[in-house]
Amino acid sequence: MSSLRKRWDKIKEGFKLAFAVGYEEEITKEEEQLLEKIAKKIVKRRLSVPVIMILETFRPAGYISMQYLAFLEPYIKAIINIKEIDIFRKAIEKRKGIELLIKKIEFFESEMKLKTKELNNKDNWKEVGNGK
Repeated sequence: MSSLRKRWDKIKEGFKLAFAVGYEEEITKEEEQLLEKIAKKIVKRRLSVPVIMILETFRPAGYISMQYLAFLEPYIKAIINIKEIDIFRKAIEKRKGIELLIKKIEFFESEMKLKTKELNNKDNWKEVGNGK
């Protein structure tokens, strides 16, 4: 009975290590600035919805999913330069990195919508003033 207990304890210990989360690194200032730059470019190109969908899809698998970036590298190069790709990869591999990028995209998207709405209101007032 004790040998069975020892085996079971060994299996449990193995699972603890297999699913251990470990220490979570914080996002550096350099990584945050790069994520902000990327978020602005994504919003400017009106790609917010597809990018957020992709990021939300990859979020649960974290590090493993971000290895997919090697495949996406040609597309990412359109937004950031080669030197920044490593910084981006390190930021996104962190749990807080994807969340921060999504929040920044959403922030800039709402900011852009607000500015567009303000411009449309100004144009409407001009039309009312001209008797149109």
